Amino acid sequence: MRIIIIHLLLLTIVSLLFFCGTPVAGQERPRVIQSPDQQSISEAAVRPDDVVRVNTRVVFLDALVKEQKTNEPVRDLAHHDFQVLDDGKPRELSYFTREGDSRRPLALLLFIDLWTQYGRSHLKREDTMQRLASALTKLAPEDEVAVMVTWVEEGDDPGTPLPVTRMIDYFTRDRAKTTAALLSIPELVRRQERQLEALAQKNSQEAGDLRLDIIWRLSEVAGEIMPLAARFPKSQLVVVGLIDDLFDLRKGEREGAVEEAVRAGIIFDGLIFKKSLATKILFGTLNKIMMSPRGLSIHAADYLAKQTGGEVVSVGRPDDLASGLERFITSLMARYNLGFSLEEREPDAGRMHKLEVKVKARDGQGKQRKLVVNARRGYYLPKVRETPTAR
Repeated sequence: MRIIIIHLLLLTIVSLLFFCGTPVAGQERPRVIQSPDQQSISEAAVRPDDVVRVNTRVVFLDALVKEQKTNEPVRDLAHHDFQVLDDGKPRELSYFTREGDSRRPLALLLFIDLWTQYGRSHLKREDTMQRLASALTKLAPEDEVAVMVTWVEEGDDPGTPLPVTRMIDYFTRDRAKTTAALLSIPELVRRQERQLEALAQKNSQEAGDLRLDIIWRLSEVAGEIMPLAARFPKSQLVVVGLIDDLFDLRKGEREGAVEEAVRAGIIFDGLIFKKSLATKILFGTLNKIMMSPRGLSIHAADYLAKQTGGEVVSVGRPDDLASGLERFITSLMARYNLGFSLEEREPDAGRMHKLEVKVKARDGQGKQRKLVVNARRGYYLPKVRETPTAR
């Protein structure tokens, strides 16, 4: 019986320690830009001989460069220090900016898992939430912030839990509103615990047993977040997840979420609540024996961050939440924005084109600097749309 209980506990944790997240790293949103339609010219009114078809497509990506030893952002690099490889092919940079130059504002989504196993004590502390809110003062005034949480409602069948997501504060530049939303988190956690007890009573079950039915699918959460990017075409959408970890419950779910994030231009950063050494060993064994043979993985946070150009920070103490968020914001501000033009008739295979950003720079003594680069790992091309212009 004891072994069965432990097994159920592991399955519960694997199911609940999930969340999702979003493509592009603290970079300008991964996108391809095409020249806009010129409304002053009517295709119907222009003879074919008087029309030239023009396609201007530029791929933008941001790169965070850090010193390998100190992990501090590097801000003094120049255009010639960078090389961008597109499917292994060098691309000539036609666009380059760095910190201090104009940048797009951020649309920062804080995704908080109220059902976290390892971070619940942090989320119940108002002082921790206050420090987290204070970290947002590092943002520029034009940056917007929203707060979304995992949530449980009663389903159509009485006493049945329905896992959903809930936006408790929509994107705003009003830091006072965001602070109020974060300070409401401790009470929301307690309210959800009472909700589970009430649902369990209707089912004549133990709350712990009912919790086995509460699962947030990565694909479903991604489906709620990804469309937000289209609502902020002039901003960079960044998702910061306060979670235990991201877990794949279906084959290919992790890869599917990454593709959506890359297409939407979303960066994912993760504040991951630490687990004990014994728990890490158990999860590692579970992943190797039960998950990997089925093409699944219980670790998705690192993968999502690396593919979208984001970062992951482990959270052990309450103060780690605020310091981790401050680190993400500092990194977002310190990114280099790079861009290269595509050839007019360049084919699109309908797949992700792999990107790699390399940096070579020397220090004051002429020695090669040891640097680490974070940038999204690819991009997708939209269908080519031709624009008529007069000869």
